[in-house]
Amino acid sequence: MNVKAIWLLPLAIVALSLTSTAEAEHPASDPATTGGPTDLCAQLDQYGDPLRCDAVGPGMAPLWNDTVCCDARNCYAPNSTGGCPSGTNSYWCESAELHSTGKIDCVYEVPNYCDEFPCGPVDITAPPLKHSICCYQDSGCYDHEGGLCGGYEVWCGSGVTNEDGTVTCLDGED
Repeated sequence: MNVKAIWLLPLAIVALSLTSTAEAEHPASDPATTGGPTDLCAQLDQYGDPLRCDAVGPGMAPLWNDTVCCDARNCYAPNSTGGCPSGTNSYWCESAELHSTGKIDCVYEVPNYCDEFPCGPVDITAPPLKHSICCYQDSGCYDHEGGLCGGYEVWCGSGVTNEDGTVTCLDGED
């Protein structure tokens, strides 16, 4: 083996490792270990669901990975200097939706209905739901309308509400 080949091999390995590192997704910073603000979605209700964050379906959570300023009801982006106005507290959100009004909703992803339950083709077209529903092992799924769940949340893109209040999710449509 010649001397050039001996030097080129390690250089190629380094170049490949740098390329894959540069293209890899950077993990979100953990505010608990960096001394930053508390993660807003880490505040849980009595059932273990995020108290102040909205559920979205798989792959629907836009990356925010930054601070938000929240009062008792709403969250907003920090001001131009990066601080929060008086009357608000600083929190961190990995994923959030920014509205045209300036309001920010921190979000977290829940699994798709068909990832948790058997789905198949159906012969009716269901109206869009496009929100999470609350499911229980023995008594079906319900539309909890953003309130406390008490079961586990799944995303339902289309479905119907039955007379008994349960939701039949029809995401398995062809």
